[in-house]
Amino acid sequence: MWGNLLNFLAGTVLLVAVYVYSRRLRSSSAVRILSIAFLSFNAAVVGIFSQATNDGFCILFSSLAILCLDRCLSEATLRPVIGATLFAILAALSKATGWIIFAVGAASLLLKLAAASADQRRAYTTAAAVFILGFLLVVPWVDPYRHNIAERHTPFVNDEFEVPMLQVEVPRGDDWLPQIFFTFRIIELLRVPFDDDFGKPPYPLHRESLWSQVYGRALFLRFDNAIWNNPSPLLAWLGRWCLLFGLLPLSALLIGAAKLLRSLWSTAAARGLLSSVRTNDWPPLFYLGVMVSAMVVLIVNYHRQWMLFTWMKAIYFLPVIVPILRLLVEGLEWLWQRWPRLVTAWMAAAILASIIDVGWLIHDLVAGTSS
Repeated sequence: MWGNLLNFLAGTVLLVAVYVYSRRLRSSSAVRILSIAFLSFNAAVVGIFSQATNDGFCILFSSLAILCLDRCLSEATLRPVIGATLFAILAALSKATGWIIFAVGAASLLLKLAAASADQRRAYTTAAAVFILGFLLVVPWVDPYRHNIAERHTPFVNDEFEVPMLQVEVPRGDDWLPQIFFTFRIIELLRVPFDDDFGKPPYPLHRESLWSQVYGRALFLRFDNAIWNNPSPLLAWLGRWCLLFGLLPLSALLIGAAKLLRSLWSTAAARGLLSSVRTNDWPPLFYLGVMVSAMVVLIVNYHRQWMLFTWMKAIYFLPVIVPILRLLVEGLEWLWQRWPRLVTAWMAAAILASIIDVGWLIHDLVAGTSS
């Protein structure tokens, strides 16, 4: 119980930090409130911060590191870079995903250094050195990373794959690559709004579709039906509504990413690539892009394992929840300016569906009807 409460506290601190960050974004109050409320009741966020796991602290420290990096990229002063270094270290000590945050932070500072003017170069050189050396002088020398790097030459070691069952290769067709990475099976998700029982084929088509699985797990708490094992038709319909209402925030996220890409492209075309790096529009896209790439590498690495689809989890993207918020607000603001009533009603319905999802699970857990 104390472990759960500690993780709940970490989630509360995260939401406070995200709220403070949101006040710096250029958007209407309605869009900011809707975005924060949607993330606060998001199934992946609620689920991971309701358990005694190391993921929550990795997400919290990664987010704080990104917030400090955001300040450091604007002004290369010592205080934010020390904060970014400390939080990146804590994120990596919580979980190996923290190494990815270190990679994006180091790359961001080096890019900023390459684009810096002559009078800024010394400050960004110091900032990059403090961040990179500070991390490398601590984390690689702490177990289990010291052992993993010495024995396997990588910090990313997954002991779960030492289980004999998970080492069994499963034959996959030649079309496995497009099936996993280039499909989004929303119709199948609405038909079967959960992962069906592992032992009873045929399985839902979305089972080995990366983006379908991430989408389902991000929006419906009991998407993993094999864990909760609740056959209620009403619960399935709640899942369908959660997944349907999630299409608007997903669209907003993609629109926000497209808007920033267009802005960066215009700046680079007009004034050169270094000028676009001098702006602070690219880090959210960069951070999220690195996390997406890491997910793709993970899936490719394990593509022959039977339990492949269980690694397609939305929580792997939560360490970059701050950039996700930025893109969500950008896109939702664009939609809200055109259809304010529709966007407000749709997002309110999505938030309400998430609240019912959380409340229903709490009720079942208290009543003892869910495992």
